[in-house]
Amino acid sequence: MSKIATYASKVPPFSVADKLIGTNSADGKTNNFTLGELDDYFSVTTIVKEPSDLGDLVGGFYELSSGTYEYVGNQTFPNNIKLIDVGGSYLFRGVQANTTLTATGTGNFIDNLGNAGTWLQIENLFFASSTVTNIINFANGNTLAMDFVLFLAVTKPLTITDSAFLTMNTFGFSGCDDGATITNVNVQTYQRPQWSGGTNSNGVAFRISGTGQRIVSDGIECEAQPTESIWDIDSGYTGLVSMTSGAFTDQGGSFFAAGGKDQTVPGVGVLNIGGVPNSKAIGSITVQNNTQATSIADPTEWTDFNFDALAVVTSSNERFTLTNTTTGELRYDGLEDFEGALFCTISGFGSGGASEYQFRAVKNGVPLAPISILSANEISGTMSSTALLSDIPLVTNDLVRIQVQNISNDSNFTGKFVTIRVQ
Repeated sequence: MSKIATYASKVPPFSVADKLIGTNSADGKTNNFTLGELDDYFSVTTIVKEPSDLGDLVGGFYELSSGTYEYVGNQTFPNNIKLIDVGGSYLFRGVQANTTLTATGTGNFIDNLGNAGTWLQIENLFFASSTVTNIINFANGNTLAMDFVLFLAVTKPLTITDSAFLTMNTFGFSGCDDGATITNVNVQTYQRPQWSGGTNSNGVAFRISGTGQRIVSDGIECEAQPTESIWDIDSGYTGLVSMTSGAFTDQGGSFFAAGGKDQTVPGVGVLNIGGVPNSKAIGSITVQNNTQATSIADPTEWTDFNFDALAVVTSSNERFTLTNTTTGELRYDGLEDFEGALFCTISGFGSGGASEYQFRAVKNGVPLAPISILSANEISGTMSSTALLSDIPLVTNDLVRIQVQNISNDSNFTGKFVTIRVQ
């Protein structure tokens, strides 16, 4: 029969050891397990009560092989940690609430040395340092995952490059000089990220660049001082971005850094983050004081408008591009299929006597119903107005513009004031 070890506790056991070896308790206080199970647990687990429990220093560093490292109590590390196994799998965990590791050296506190395929999981740990370059430097790895991790007043929490996955759940950067720099990471997920109390030193919570498939963030809570920003997503980043729910307090800084991607860019979707505008699909242009007539040669033909290059987008335009300032043609740039409406107001005049003009919208050259009709005043040059409303489904790269037809004669028409809005 296997030997049985027994220990008593006043509360359900907190240590992960109990999760791994199981419990067998009738009263909820006494926990039984075999010594073999305990041996199995400690064969892959190192209990760290002080830095020296990690082993002897090698060249001034702690060199760690794959395994689980459970940290007990707050500790100060004058020496850094190297993860030396190629394809290694590491778990760092604090076994008490608020366990804080303070790094007092220089360079990178935890570094996988660029070893291919490294897995590093960190749970229930706080980190503090004002001296190291990065708390974590992770390159060429497979997965870096964090759960309930807090970085306290550190110079820089994290740099990760050329890796497959970054997953961070319930974590925060508090009073840090800078945030995370992420380059060429395929998939990034953030659950309840937090940035607050920065030092107003041009800090950025998340710097994103390079290639990748997607970024998903949910439940962010953050603020930005005058020279800070939360997301700096390089304009060349190739992945899709989805951000939902949360709150942003503007202390003079910005949610998205200037010059990078923001919620208006196709491929970046923002929804229900307090203090940040939602992403929208709005095509909006205006023409003011145009005096160039649209030439109508044949009453049986529809003609594109001539706005004399005066068409301009308005400040609310988003996910649409004005492709032709003369015809006022808009291209839909959004990546999602769009179901909306085109609304157009036209104020203008004919060049001859009484004429009846018709107006329509076209998508990719195909007319949309209905047609708007305007009967110009018999006195040439007298302003008349009309409006046009059409349902319009769109997919990426669809082209939309309006056209005019004189069904009475070949008198020209001048669209002096025109607005077009697709929403």
